[in-house]
Amino acid sequence: MWTVENLGLADALPGGWIDRIYASDQEDPLARDATTMLLAERRHGNRLVQGGKYTETIDIPLSPSVAGKYIAVITDDKVEQQDDT
Repeated sequence: MWTVENLGLADALPGGWIDRIYASDQEDPLARDATTMLLAERRHGNRLVQGGKYTETIDIPLSPSVAGKYIAVITDDKVEQQDDT
C-alpha cells in the first residue's frame, strides 16, 4: 500500500501520471548502478487537487529469491508527465 499526496502549489491536471513499483537494490531504482526490475504500473488520469491524496494497493507475487536482495520502491511521475512546479 502507498499514498501519494499533492504537495505542489497547484492541482495535478487531468491527462495523467504513472505510479511505478520497482524491486531494486538501491533507494533510487533509476540510479546508474542499480539492479532494478519494474514490477507494475498504475496510471492515473484524473485531477489531483492541491493537498489531495490517494492510496493504492496492489498484490505482486515474487519469487522467494528476491527476499533480502531487493527493496520495494514506489515512484510517481518519473517520466515527468506532470509539471512539479
